[in-house]
Amino acid sequence: SPSPVLPGLIASVLLFALSVGLTAALGIFFHGMPPAYHDEYSYIFHAKTILAGRLYFPQHPLPVFFDQMHVLNDSGVFASRYFPGVGLWLAPWLTIGQPYWGHYIAGGLVVVIVFWIGRELGAAADDAHRQSSGGSGRPSEFAIGWCAALFCAISPAMLLFGNLLLSHHPTMLALAVFVLCFFRALRSEALVWPIVGGIGLSFAMLCRPLTAFGFALPFGVYSGWLLVRGRLPRARVRLTAAITPLAIGVALLAGYNTALTGN
Repeated sequence: SPSPVLPGLIASVLLFALSVGLTAALGIFFHGMPPAYHDEYSYIFHAKTILAGRLYFPQHPLPVFFDQMHVLNDSGVFASRYFPGVGLWLAPWLTIGQPYWGHYIAGGLVVVIVFWIGRELGAAADDAHRQSSGGSGRPSEFAIGWCAALFCAISPAMLLFGNLLLSHHPTMLALAVFVLCFFRALRSEALVWPIVGGIGLSFAMLCRPLTAFGFALPFGVYSGWLLVRGRLPRARVRLTAAITPLAIGVALLAGYNTALTGN
């Protein structure tokens, strides 16, 4: 029988609060300090460019005085060198003057999704145990999800990068959505899971394309193996549902790149 939802929701709220609280507490030590990496200035500039309703600003008549490592300053444009996903994520938080809260929220959501990924893997393991033993599986999914999320929430890297306006947290949030939807799609034929998973992977690609590709490649290989083995029901419909958001993301990325570089 399916696991009760209410305990999972309560755990999600507690884990989210723990993650956001710890990350914000560490942020107190950095309060009033400038960004630590020059990449962060580029992401903030990108968010401001988006809020101005532009893809880029015109190049200054004397561009040599405005050259920066992570800003495009040629071909008539002055724009962030990075991909648009992180700027899109930061933009709404920048409007309220709290860009770091965007990363605090992203980290908290990652921890919650890790909890549900752990539950999903635990449920799959219990199902396999029941099928192999013919008995009832142990209710391990909640414990697996809780432990995975707790270690994620207290990870020093999560806390540190939650206070850096870099691409890690938005990308990780998008990839976590993709992973959860992938595992849900293995246990359910509902099209919502491949669609939302494809959207998550597409947004990760808009943040860090090569990271998204490298991360998703093993999942793609496994999907291909299931397809060859005939173990993927409604394969054509479900794969189309997953790939369509990716195709749209590639088109957006190509159009954005063309607008900035002319290539």
